[in-house]
Amino acid sequence: MSQYYKLTKLSKHRFSRFLFYCFASFAILNLVLFLSAGKVYSGQATLSWDPPTTNADGTPLLDLAGYNVYYGNTSSNYSQIIDVGNVTAYTVANLNNGTYYFAVTAYDTSGNESEYSNEVSKTIQSTQYTLTLNKSGTGSGTVTSSPTGINCGTDCSEAYNAGTVVTLTASPAAGSTFTGWSGGGCTGTGTCSITVNANTTVTATFTKQTGITVTSPNGSDTWQAGTTQTIRWTYIGSPGSYVKIELLKGGAVVSTLTSYARTSNGAYNWRIPTSQSSGTDYQIRVSDRKNSSVNGTSGNFTIEGPPSPEITVTRPAGGETLVAGSIQTIQWTYTGSPGYIVKIELFKGGSFHSIIAYYAYIGSGGRGYYNWIIPFTQTTGTDYRIRVTSISSSSVTGTSNGDFTIQP
Repeated sequence: MSQYYKLTKLSKHRFSRFLFYCFASFAILNLVLFLSAGKVYSGQATLSWDPPTTNADGTPLLDLAGYNVYYGNTSSNYSQIIDVGNVTAYTVANLNNGTYYFAVTAYDTSGNESEYSNEVSKTIQSTQYTLTLNKSGTGSGTVTSSPTGINCGTDCSEAYNAGTVVTLTASPAAGSTFTGWSGGGCTGTGTCSITVNANTTVTATFTKQTGITVTSPNGSDTWQAGTTQTIRWTYIGSPGSYVKIELLKGGAVVSTLTSYARTSNGAYNWRIPTSQSSGTDYQIRVSDRKNSSVNGTSGNFTIEGPPSPEITVTRPAGGETLVAGSIQTIQWTYTGSPGYIVKIELFKGGSFHSIIAYYAYIGSGGRGYYNWIIPFTQTTGTDYRIRVTSISSSSVTGTSNGDFTIQP
């Protein structure tokens, strides 16, 4: 400022009035436009002015330092001030809807400030467009927006100021998968960003998951050939009514156990063939009969070959006294697969005495029996034993552990 002016603490040094213009330029900022309390609309006003060149006394202005922009919603009563520096144009942004009044002052290097410029005003009225979110598909989920406004869920449309960039995020519910966007230029399964410059509709598709999980065998089981085991599974979604169950070894299909197990049962009893080869790399695969891509496979489990067939005579075991002419039950147990038919013989003193039965059924569940009518004429003795032998494999045989007695 010129040294010819003496200023008191409360006085303002007066610059000559300078020209000031407010251009009616207007732009939409990225704020949410919503017709309820708490939502704001934003706009902007661009101001420009001619810089002053002389002091109030006509002397050249040599120490101009910058400008302050004043504005508010009441004429000549400004609630906001911005020090914009030494520029001659400035955009006041983030203005809510309403009428604003603007004025500018200049200040020098000593901090002296001029009077207000002429006042200009501008009414801010943002253009709004509606973004609508539709959901489709067999599944369910929620779509939210940033800036906030859409939570679909329940709130599936929102009005935004023109030019607002809205990012949509899809979150599938449990048991569903988000499979993609359509509309509004959105694609893929990531987030969707839209610049709202027109009424826009976007669709999010959720698909209900369909899957099968094998729970038994669980990958650590050891199953015996010749035994019956229960294959179990669970499922989500809506696979078909029937599943196919396959046995795999080393990742390759060995055999199809069944093609028509009812899905809803969740279980299938499998009789493992006695001829099934041993291995530690077996798996069970359960798949939708009509859509094989819906399937579940167990971890590796072990199948052990059948045990060597054995027959053990449990009655008479030795020490019993039997009466000629009575009916006695000969009993035995067996393991493995000794065949379906056995021969039952009577021994005395370690030597073959007679055939009790040429063809007796082996039994079931590892146990068998035969009702023997001891002849009235049976020789008395204390050194009898029973031998039970497989017809299909004579080496598979079992004999009473001790001698028993037959008496009149």
